[in-house]
Amino acid sequence: MKKLLALVLILAVASLANAGLMLSWDNTAQTITMSCDIGLIGGINNAIGVMVDPAIDGTLIGDITFRTIGAPDADPTVNRLTGLEAVGAGLPFGGGFAEVVWGDPITTPAPAGDWLSFTMAGYTLGTEAGHAVEVVLWGDNVTGGSIYLNPVPEPATIAILSLGGLLLRRKK
Repeated sequence: MKKLLALVLILAVASLANAGLMLSWDNTAQTITMSCDIGLIGGINNAIGVMVDPAIDGTLIGDITFRTIGAPDADPTVNRLTGLEAVGAGLPFGGGFAEVVWGDPITTPAPAGDWLSFTMAGYTLGTEAGHAVEVVLWGDNVTGGSIYLNPVPEPATIAILSLGGLLLRRKK
């Protein structure tokens, strides 16, 4: 019986270690959502940064929409830095930085589900090997920490590339 109880405790701790906040991308709405797969004990104190060329001063993280159902009683606090401010502080986030603190990290329950979302209009999903922008989530309870994005080409750029391809094909 003691061995069974010990096994149950080990499995419970292991499942909590695998739980955490993660980022997901909705390509249709061009929205990034921070969510949690299971309920946690403690509020959130996580940061979101956008890694781009450090010479670019950007604030690519738009307005943040927070959950309303199952939310902590206190209002969330968002501390923002522009890209230049973040780079000046030694952070690699030329696209901006936002630290979100919501609730007490020890006593506030953090139910499963979506916590917050923000749009990144003009982008589409990229890969780790080929991307222009990396959106990074980090903190104590993070499991899925990066989304890789590329800018959506303008229609004129697509048209020019298509015409160039047709001309190259015609010459052959």
